[in-house]
Amino acid sequence: MVATQPSVAQAEDTLSSLQDPIPSVWTDQLESSFNLYDGGAGRLTQIDAQYVGVYSESDVGTAPWILDSSNLQNPMWANVPANEELALVVGDPSQRGRYLNQHEYDAQVPGRIVQGTAVIEKLSPTGEVVTTYRRETTETAGGGFADPSELNYATVTLNDGIYRVSAEGSDFSYLIKVGDPTPSLDDALKTINGTLTDGAQAIKDQLNSGALQRVTTTTNATGYYSLDVPSNAKVVTVTARKAPNIPIDPQNLTEQSIRDYYEVDAETLEDLNEQQTQQSLEAIEKLQNTTIYSPSAPVTVRPPKQNVDITLLEVSYPQYGNLTAFQEQLGLLDSLFNNESFSELPSALQQRIEDLTRTQREDLYEELFDLRTQNDKLQERYKDLLGDDAVGIDLNETSDAELRERISKLQQSLSELQSSIETGEETVERASDTVTWSQEFLDVGLDLENVIVKAHYTNGTSQVISDEYINIESSPGTAAGFGSSTVTVEEYPMPSDVAGVRFDVTVANGDGIGKASSSSVSNPAYDGEVPSLSSVSMSTLSPGPSDTLSMRLNPGEDSSFKSVVSAEAYGPNGQTLATTVNNSTGEVTFQTGGQGVHTARLTFEDFEGRQHVLPVRVKAASADRDRPTGIRAVETPFGTIAQVGDGLESGAVDVDSSGAVSFTAQVGQGDDVPNVVHVYDSGLSVSSDSTRTVRVVRGDDRESVNRHVEVVYHTAALNDNALLYRGDSQPITRDASTRFGEVSGSSSSTTISSWTDADGELSLRINNNPGTLDRVRHWIAVRTADINVPFVGTVAVRATAAVPADMTPALGSTAGGSAVAV
Repeated sequence: MVATQPSVAQAEDTLSSLQDPIPSVWTDQLESSFNLYDGGAGRLTQIDAQYVGVYSESDVGTAPWILDSSNLQNPMWANVPANEELALVVGDPSQRGRYLNQHEYDAQVPGRIVQGTAVIEKLSPTGEVVTTYRRETTETAGGGFADPSELNYATVTLNDGIYRVSAEGSDFSYLIKVGDPTPSLDDALKTINGTLTDGAQAIKDQLNSGALQRVTTTTNATGYYSLDVPSNAKVVTVTARKAPNIPIDPQNLTEQSIRDYYEVDAETLEDLNEQQTQQSLEAIEKLQNTTIYSPSAPVTVRPPKQNVDITLLEVSYPQYGNLTAFQEQLGLLDSLFNNESFSELPSALQQRIEDLTRTQREDLYEELFDLRTQNDKLQERYKDLLGDDAVGIDLNETSDAELRERISKLQQSLSELQSSIETGEETVERASDTVTWSQEFLDVGLDLENVIVKAHYTNGTSQVISDEYINIESSPGTAAGFGSSTVTVEEYPMPSDVAGVRFDVTVANGDGIGKASSSSVSNPAYDGEVPSLSSVSMSTLSPGPSDTLSMRLNPGEDSSFKSVVSAEAYGPNGQTLATTVNNSTGEVTFQTGGQGVHTARLTFEDFEGRQHVLPVRVKAASADRDRPTGIRAVETPFGTIAQVGDGLESGAVDVDSSGAVSFTAQVGQGDDVPNVVHVYDSGLSVSSDSTRTVRVVRGDDRESVNRHVEVVYHTAALNDNALLYRGDSQPITRDASTRFGEVSGSSSSTTISSWTDADGELSLRINNNPGTLDRVRHWIAVRTADINVPFVGTVAVRATAAVPADMTPALGSTAGGSAVAV
């Protein structure tokens, strides 16, 4: 800014007023030895009007495992953090009478905490209101069954500035300083409902008269600049800013233009929330990785001053944007992360579809397509993914690219649907050069048309097993819905150059879908053993389109694995990507080649020098973004392994004979424990009715982290009436009506959010096909969730009808001689 007033002193005064973003009323409050409240004294003890206290979220104790552990005795005002969620509490000091009719929250503040509306007003440098936030204290902490100590509060996130805080309708208010306010001409010219404030009008008048002028320029590539100012300029204040990702001419770059560029209007945001698609993710990902360079302080000089240096601070977007819109957009991003399942990553075969012959592709397509026709849900999901009701194609007129796409969508539709046909006994028999594997499916009748079986070898290839090796035996009664069917791969000849194989079988009929996978089966004709693997450590589970991705294989216990010797990587269009292998660390790196699924094929050797191949698939997002910490299960011929990244150094996935799954997420010995861990099991062929355990541990000794960690568990789509428990008896509901977690779902996936206990372990119990008594037990558990007594038991007396999934059971005496007792 250039000031051309008659005297230097007047010019300096004009620019000085623009450089000070702090209104004088804030200085007056500081100089008055202001004390809001310190637990015993302060202004809040001297008033009878309602007031608002500003706290951090940890102060009010909002985390689900923190029960009523609040600290409300020191509300913030002098140094409130910017761009963090704050809690607002309304208090009424007129309702004094300490310890009488007060719960533990009331006992920490003057009077009592009441439900009301908090009013937060941002002030301009001249003390006028430019922005107003109103928040009703409708959120709650504490409370629950038999606990009267409930805290009402509201939340808000504020950027840097001076704010006036009050309760609506109250005559008491005070000021808070949020962050570190910096001067801005854009802020000085802010309007209220389109009208300039008095201070802003005065500045506008000086701009119109020429007494104050704005001169802009741009730097060269090395940061040097020059400014031509009017010959009558007395004083010049120089500021600078930089926004490298915004397509705006630097000459026209202002803080408001930055805000406008990143603003998403309410209608667009609503559309994005409804879409829940990759496109909506792309629309907001730019928020996550945008850096703005803002002046640390303006520099004021008198012409013709030379070599004026400006220091810029690197800050993230939220400081400049509409904080409310930004919070909503981050909520959308969280929702998208929560709905992400990686269901598109499991491949029909280990080798790339591009490496198959045309005949092999057509055969694979026909096998998968024929299985699709056996189940209505499978057909509908395939149509949804394909976006085309005309799902049939003429292979003679189908291009290779379209055929690959349809094979991928068929496989994805299988991955996304939860197994609903229960599995029974599994057996393995080995002869001199053949393997026989059997898998039982319960309460279902099967024919060859209902079954597809694949063999996945340790050399990184797979094949669909021909019907000549498959035998299906069904016991009497399967037509009536009981009995069992056993799928057997009989005397299957093993290639001589592979250490082992993993079989997987998928069955589908009008009753449902069933999936099963063998453990690693060693080749009886192979002179050696199958090396076991525990995990693939990756820099991230979802890189950007041009990120450098690193990965490392971690062997299982007592494994014959020695080291990675070579690697190949392929981009989403099949292009070959340059890879490097660090021989000392075993780390493989390559740069992603655009958005989409990438495949890396890691060749490693055992201590006998025999080579084996593990394919690793990863999906690159449309833009670089910070991802939550994650662990994903993958079935391989080397065992069920974990893919870990974004803050985990290793991990493991164990599946026992009952189908129970245990995830171990390992952080480094000296690393921070993540606040949240996302777990993905779409790569598993296990029954939905099984226990899932997640353990967060530290270091190679896998010590307990001794803290609570939020867990977001992603699995295939559960039935609408599925029942879930945290541990053995703590019910989780879709509407989050208990404090043990919540469930959300779509046609392709289900997400369960809960938290570990104090030693970092969480157990989830899923019942995907509940009966009447199961639903009654869950109903009772929900309504007694906060009573810490053991469940006595349930007795059903001559139940006359099944309880519908959406019906609330009546407890006590019922008509017709039926009763439920606890």
